Amino acid sequence: MKKILKFLLIKKRPDMPFRHGYPLPLVFDRIESRFPEIVNDRRTSVEVAMEENDPKLAEIMNHLEKDLGLQALLTESASVKARQDDNRTFVVKTIYKFDEQDIENAKFLGMSSTVSMGLEGLGGTNQWGLVQAARKLPLIGYLVGGMEVCTAAAREELEKEGFAGLDFLPVAVHDSRYREDDFWQLWANRIMPKVTMPLCDLEGDPVKKDYSTGCMPEEIGVVQRVLKYRASDLAAMNDTDFAITAEKWGSPKSYVRREELLVSQRVRRWCLKKKVKADWTPVIAVPE
Repeated sequence: MKKILKFLLIKKRPDMPFRHGYPLPLVFDRIESRFPEIVNDRRTSVEVAMEENDPKLAEIMNHLEKDLGLQALLTESASVKARQDDNRTFVVKTIYKFDEQDIENAKFLGMSSTVSMGLEGLGGTNQWGLVQAARKLPLIGYLVGGMEVCTAAAREELEKEGFAGLDFLPVAVHDSRYREDDFWQLWANRIMPKVTMPLCDLEGDPVKKDYSTGCMPEEIGVVQRVLKYRASDLAAMNDTDFAITAEKWGSPKSYVRREELLVSQRVRRWCLKKKVKADWTPVIAVPE
């Protein structure tokens, strides 16, 4: 596993609105003078993406913070609460990169289908209209909002496997060519322990028990949500194949604010056997 820190600094022009990452021209000139290799060809922006323990990254961050007085915003709380017109702050995001061994060794994984089921949202929770019925639909595909949906045939096969914790939610399809039970959202009737990672709400404050003000990782992530659990908590879930997180992720006003589905290696192997196209995000076991 590699942990990459990434940030972007843009040279401010008079017509640019204020937001994080717009240093003053004089500050930008000093960055360009010290680290010309990280300035783009147009000499208008700096993009850094390096491993967290890279000495070069430490040198760049030290120069930005101690020599130039810029402040790195490393958490969602800091980013949300920072003044939007402060051009001496910049947001640092995190990218996790996993290799095949990381994926194979994980007890649980986040599953993200890479083929659309061909359904389009109509504005309500689980309300969908089929718009690509002409092509062959995959056994498992995704809907807008990150929902994993399977066909009735896939549901039958999954149930025969006897996966522990497997459950389904109905998907209302507004298309006369299909019945109401032709598509199902993959779900679970087992709940994971709470994650062992800092969380905050959409205002950068501590998460409430009912998640009514939102829930997201304190770590400012890019690409995927990486979940972390105590190793002993994961071991206690060894007999589980499908589970949902105890946390409800996302904005309090969004209909997609909900738990995340996690699956076991046994489910992943079934998907590989059936040629289900998906990306896999390993759940990280935190030593105690």
